[in-house]
Amino acid sequence: MKGKKFLAGVLAGLSVVLGSWGLVACGGTDSSSSSSEAAQPKGVLYEVVGDTAQVVGYDGEEESVTIEEMYEGVMVTKIGDNAFKNSSITGVEIPDTVTVIGNSAFYGCAGLTEIVIPEEVTTIGKSAFEDCSGLTQVVVPDNVTSIGASAFQNCTSLTSVTIGESVASIGDGAFDFSTALSSITFNGTKAQWNKIDIADSWLTQVQLVEKIVCADGDVDL
Repeated sequence: MKGKKFLAGVLAGLSVVLGSWGLVACGGTDSSSSSSEAAQPKGVLYEVVGDTAQVVGYDGEEESVTIEEMYEGVMVTKIGDNAFKNSSITGVEIPDTVTVIGNSAFYGCAGLTEIVIPEEVTTIGKSAFEDCSGLTQVVVPDNVTSIGASAFQNCTSLTSVTIGESVASIGDGAFDFSTALSSITFNGTKAQWNKIDIADSWLTQVQLVEKIVCADGDVDL
């Protein structure tokens, strides 16, 4: 009788242990899965580089997005290469902390109809807004010193551009095939414009622009 009771006790204990293992396994799997799903970032993606941060991608569904000024206690100073490339965004709010818009940052954002580039931006990278066919006007701030090659290429709805007085270089094909472009204003003087390092083919297939309107007169093209 004692032997049967002992065996029954052992079996009962083993059943509890096995049941517990089963619960732990299931619970662990579910918890891990939930944790993994929760850990997946959405929206604007950032990365800390040195003592600043940059936007490295977009994994959201919102059409209008806001870039934060701070990420993990440091300032967001750059929109990195390819950050919003081919995304479906229609609007983006860029903070004043950003100084660099990287290569192909907004390449192929056909739904983007308006962009306000902050005054603090100094560099617009290659193909930064290429194929943004919804853009209608662009103001390049006075602090920008370089506009990269193909920066606004094939922006087929673009009708007017204002270029800041500090621009020192405009890359190859910067406004190529932006066929609706009819007005380019330069905030500096004619002498300043003539000192800019401008690629020969910066304005290919743009037939409507005949002059650059400068602060002290026009420069014929």
